[in-house]
Amino acid sequence: MKKWWIANVYWLTMVAFLVYQLFTYRAEDGSMINGAAATIVLVSVITLISEFQFAWYMWLTGKTFIFKRRHKRNLKF
Repeated sequence: MKKWWIANVYWLTMVAFLVYQLFTYRAEDGSMINGAAATIVLVSVITLISEFQFAWYMWLTGKTFIFKRRHKRNLKF
């Protein structure tokens, strides 16, 4: 479980670095990256990382995600 927390700190550091790089980058001609494109990249990266971390956490703890069955009630109208 300790490796999982270390990986979380690593990913948060990498995302913070990516945010800094995307929003402060300037090309040679002085143009900057479009803010919407940078935001889409950040959202997709964070989504992929969080899905991986969730799956890894469930595997480490031995938990399984099981839907609870709903009991059908005999409702008479």
